[in-house]
Amino acid sequence: MLLININNAFAYSYTIYCNTWYNVVMSKWEVNCYIADFGCNVVPHAYFCQEYNAIKTNPNIFVDPQGVAVLADGDRIIRIESDDLKNFHLKNKDGVKSNRISKQQFQENLHSFLKTDNGKISYERLKTIAKDFNASIVPVNKIPETNYCPACQVIDAGSPQSKNSGVAAASITRPLKKDNALQLSLAAGMMMPTSDFKTANNMGNATDYSLNAYLPVWQYGGASGGVVNYGGATGGVISFGFNAGIAYFSGNKDYATSGYLPYNITGQTGSPTIAARGTGSPKQAGFKTEAGVQANFSFGSYTISPILNAAYINFKQEAFSVTQNSSVNGQNYDYNLYSQSKSTTSGFAFAAKLRHQYKLGKQSQFSVFAETGYMLGPKIAVQSTYLLPEGQPKDNGNYSLNQINNATRAVSESTANFNGWMVNAGVIFSFRGQARAVCSCCGKMVNPETHNKLLCCELKPTPKKPK
Repeated sequence: MLLININNAFAYSYTIYCNTWYNVVMSKWEVNCYIADFGCNVVPHAYFCQEYNAIKTNPNIFVDPQGVAVLADGDRIIRIESDDLKNFHLKNKDGVKSNRISKQQFQENLHSFLKTDNGKISYERLKTIAKDFNASIVPVNKIPETNYCPACQVIDAGSPQSKNSGVAAASITRPLKKDNALQLSLAAGMMMPTSDFKTANNMGNATDYSLNAYLPVWQYGGASGGVVNYGGATGGVISFGFNAGIAYFSGNKDYATSGYLPYNITGQTGSPTIAARGTGSPKQAGFKTEAGVQANFSFGSYTISPILNAAYINFKQEAFSVTQNSSVNGQNYDYNLYSQSKSTTSGFAFAAKLRHQYKLGKQSQFSVFAETGYMLGPKIAVQSTYLLPEGQPKDNGNYSLNQINNATRAVSESTANFNGWMVNAGVIFSFRGQARAVCSCCGKMVNPETHNKLLCCELKPTPKKPK
């Protein structure tokens, strides 16, 4: 007999255990699993023992007119142990523990009992179980066929457990693999251009919003080696795959005027004033699409991910000007000291990022992350004009009003690479990959959540050695 339980959040103790027995009529081994309302110590000769954990908040209990019941917990349908089977275990528990009943004798008694068990459960006990599971009791003419067999997922073919239990081969072998599980991340942060680019383009820091996806195509690791250990309890996980995403960034910082010196004019009243005037909002904005490769190195709930992407950037900066206002001989004059034209640039870039991710709970699909990165962007050219007064200033450094009014405009063009640092933080949602394992009976890669019976092929008892 095999006993399997799964960690439980309930204050009470419920156990799922499985019996293996040889069906003489069908000439094959069969497995029966039951939900029991007692602890592991009641069922003798347990190879595995943990508590049952319901996967659905409000499961159903289906009961037929004969009083036979099953627990429908999500996709799992599990037989609820009958009153007689519970009493059988309670009656034999002390005898097995004190060795008054041998393991072989107990197994023979159990197999004989199972042939006569009517499966009936008293309604009072059924109500107690329903209350504990917060389940609804649903009368039906015929209960659904059971489909959940945790023993099929745990016993390895040829293992000591399978030999001792008389099972020659088990259905699902460890370790488990999982199909590729897509991850989506949503983040916000800052894009901080280098000082060269800020100077050449009069640009400040930009706010960045991004949406990325990661699809692993190769995975390795886990406690058992060679496959992914998704439990997160022991071992590490390495995965490698593709990263792709889009981002929008914008900046609306006021242009600095400290780099523009006014011209003093003879006859001015007071010092001239400088002001920057922009057109449109935001002042700078752009889109970025990127695709590349990502690797994940996981240690329990913590994951570190280097990412290398090629990107395509579309960047737009609105025009702006710097003006001087002077009061000369009682009249106000405005002069355009500097003008930068509107620019739109597209080009390819490369982005390298390092992401730190923390999973919010062992079974949670959500994680939080923070990442830093550096981008090597395309060259962006900026055309500008500036005021050039006529002639040279007077000895006191002032220009005459005619020199300013007769000024010409000089044209300048500057280029700089759109390089900069990136800092982001956000959340990740991980889709659940489908579990996969090799069935040692049929040899196929299957989903153990559905391929959960030992009956995928006929199981024969282990041949006895000749005397």
